[in-house]
Amino acid sequence: MVGLDRASIWVLVDAHIELIDIGIRKKYRHILGRKALGDTQNYSIGKENINEIKVISHLNKTSTIKIDFSYPRSNAATNLYPLTSEIEKKIVDDKILNLVREISLDNEITIHDLFYDYFELAVQEYIGSFYKFNNLIMIFYRALAREYDTKDSLVYSNYRSTMDRFYSTGFLFKIMVGWQIRLYSKAHEHNKKNLKKQKGALIKLEHKITQSIIKRVCQTNSVNDLTIKDITNSVKNHIGEKLFKLIVNELSRNDKILEKKFFDFDSRELSNLVRDYEEWIYDEKILNSIITRNSKRSRAQIERYRRTVKIALRESQIRSSPYRDNFKNIERLELFINKLLLIECEVKCSYKKHLTFNQLKNHHKHEGFLVKKKVTS
Repeated sequence: MVGLDRASIWVLVDAHIELIDIGIRKKYRHILGRKALGDTQNYSIGKENINEIKVISHLNKTSTIKIDFSYPRSNAATNLYPLTSEIEKKIVDDKILNLVREISLDNEITIHDLFYDYFELAVQEYIGSFYKFNNLIMIFYRALAREYDTKDSLVYSNYRSTMDRFYSTGFLFKIMVGWQIRLYSKAHEHNKKNLKKQKGALIKLEHKITQSIIKRVCQTNSVNDLTIKDITNSVKNHIGEKLFKLIVNELSRNDKILEKKFFDFDSRELSNLVRDYEEWIYDEKILNSIITRNSKRSRAQIERYRRTVKIALRESQIRSSPYRDNFKNIERLELFINKLLLIECEVKCSYKKHLTFNQLKNHHKHEGFLVKKKVTS
C-alpha cells in the first residue's frame, strides 16, 4: 500500500496579511493568529483535515499562504491508512484550492498556482508481529547511520509486560536537509490515540520530503503536475534503490565479521561464540551458510554445528531484550525490499548457497555480496 499522508502546500496571493486574517477568522471562528518571526502569522486549526495555516507577508503587499493538511483525514476519521487513490487526491487538492480562494478572497487562483512545501509518501504493509522485525530494523538503522552523519535520529521501543522485555517499534532518521524517513509500527501509534483499536501489525515506511528534494527527485513540486504514481516511481528510482544498496552493504559488513570469527573455531566454544556475535547475526541461515562453506569437517560434524547454532540462537532470543527473532528473517527481508522499498527483488539463502539478491526488473544480481554485475541474456 503506497500513498500520501501529511503535506503542506504554498501559494503566492495578491492579498495583504490583514485581509487574509479576516478570511481565516471568518472561516474558522474563535481561531486567533499567533505572530511568529517577522511578518508571519500562524493559525492552529485542527479541524477536518487541516492542521495549520501560515501566512507570510511581503513588502509588495502580497502574501504567501501555507496550508498544512492530511490527505487521508479528508475522507476518514484517522490517518491509519494513506491516501492511495488518484481521484481522491484530486478531490483533496481541489478542496485545498477552494480553501485558499475562500480565505484570500481571490477566485482567480488556480490549481496551477499551488506548490508542495513538503509531503509524506507512506509505504505500508500488514505483517505478522512487529517485534519479529527487530533484526531488520536494526540492520536498516545501522546502514543509515554508517552512511549519513546526523544527530537528528531517534530509535523507538515499547515494553510488553507479558514478556517482561522491550521490543523495537522503529526509528526516525534525518538523511539530509529536506529528506527524513520514519520506519515504525503504525498500529502502535494508532492504538495510543484512538478508542477503536487496530488488530494486527502494520509496518510503515514514511518519507518526508521538502520542496528542494521534491524538485530534484520529481523535477517539479507542482501540486497539479504530481500524481501519486509519479511520486512513487520517483522515490523508488532515486531513493528506494539507494536504501536497498545500503542494506546490502551493511549485511556484507556483517558477513565479513562473521567470516573472520567463525573460521577455524573451537567447536567447544561454538555456543558462546554465537551468543557473543548475535548482534551481527541477521539470520540463522546466514551463519550456518558461512560455517558450511568454510568448514573442512565431515558432513555429520557440520550438521552438529548447525544444530548447535540453532539451539544457541533460540536460547539467546528467549532472553534478549529488545526482543528479537533469529529465524525466517530472509523472508522478512524480501518482503521489506519488495513492499516497502518498492524494489522487485528475490532474496535467497541456504546452507549451500550464500545470501543472494536478484533484482528482477533491473536485471542485477548481488551474489555472495559481490559487486553489482549485469546479467547477460
